Amino acid sequence: RSRDETSEAMAAHRMDVWRTFRHLLRQNKMEEAWKEVQKQSKPPQWTYNALLGLCASRKDLDAAQRLTEEMREKGLRGDAYTFGTLLDICSKTRNIVSARMIWEKASKKVKPNHVMYNAMISCHAQVKDVKNAYRVHEEKLAKGFPPDLVAFNTLMSACARAGEPENAEAVFLELQERGLKPNLVTWNCLLDAYGRLGKIDDAYRIWTEMKWANVIPDKVTETTLAEAFVSSPAFATSILQEVQRMREADTSAAGLREQISMKKTGLSASMEWGVGEKDNVFLLDLHGFSKAGAKLALLERLDALSKIARQIKVDKLVGRDTATRGFFHKKLILITGQGKHSDAGDGVLQEVVAEMLNGLQIKYSRPRWNAGRLHVPVSNLAHYTSNAIVAEEWSEILRGAAFRYVGVMTVALGFTHSIPALLQWCTLTIE
Repeated sequence: RSRDETSEAMAAHRMDVWRTFRHLLRQNKMEEAWKEVQKQSKPPQWTYNALLGLCASRKDLDAAQRLTEEMREKGLRGDAYTFGTLLDICSKTRNIVSARMIWEKASKKVKPNHVMYNAMISCHAQVKDVKNAYRVHEEKLAKGFPPDLVAFNTLMSACARAGEPENAEAVFLELQERGLKPNLVTWNCLLDAYGRLGKIDDAYRIWTEMKWANVIPDKVTETTLAEAFVSSPAFATSILQEVQRMREADTSAAGLREQISMKKTGLSASMEWGVGEKDNVFLLDLHGFSKAGAKLALLERLDALSKIARQIKVDKLVGRDTATRGFFHKKLILITGQGKHSDAGDGVLQEVVAEMLNGLQIKYSRPRWNAGRLHVPVSNLAHYTSNAIVAEEWSEILRGAAFRYVGVMTVALGFTHSIPALLQWCTLTIE
């Protein structure tokens, strides 16, 4: 009986130690947590892995190496997570020498997994070693691991850091050939590859393609664009305004999708569509947009609303009609404004927007009480299905953006120095 009581007491004590350990980990108190581990004669592997995770968040390679030495003394060999975390710390501290030593030791103890390979690729990328980053990636694929976006994004980052934007774009094309879809990080890497070298023509091309792909920019995109076009402050300001508008429009669209989801599930039957102008997804304020930017924003909003309208009708046909009638009675309000450059009482953007709506065969109205607005009934958007017309509009946007860019280049660099850009954009426009 005394033996059983002793065993229960020891088990209770171990539980108290682990509770304290987890509590200290959550509070990011690594030294105190480490002392709790040292109280145990044979602590399990996961405790050291947890401490290594804290070292990674702190970028503390010295502490991580002391931990691994203590592990060895206690007879723990480490696992794939252990070595993956160590390589991650080497990547964050740009210590390629330690990374190679860790990789060599790890290869003799465990079978490298995709996390370890990606961490090693990142180690080479951090020191601009594109050749070895490619080598590790090819070795990973040869081992039978499927291609993943993290590895390709890291390769593109390596090319960007090494000043090789053409290779970054080659990686961009390769990942798509392998069936992967570029995400926001992918586009930011490619944009950074050209932007950091001041190749503003290519940077603007990538930015335009990014918008065509319906990728919503983030703060990283905004910073990258600002650095890329630092030599043209006015042009940079115009682009950054478009970035801000796109992010605001995406926030509103997300709110609309959430409203529709809630209505379909009956969670908010009393919710009104678009309460409050600030968060109204049926309100698109185009103030500050260039003509090309206004067209992009309008196309994105029309496409989102028309898809939702068609989905609601499909749901109704199959008997899933759930409190969405109010959707079709709403109007998309386009604020084009009456700026200081307006002629004959018409806003600068209003004629462009009206012409685009006419081309898309979408009916609209002009409220008498506000000459700076256009109203588009949502019920008209179900017929917005002409892909040929949409493709033509995108082409027009590209030509407009191209000539706008050439104008900026001509003013900034002078006619003689801007001839290469003129020839390149003329070729693109003709094609």
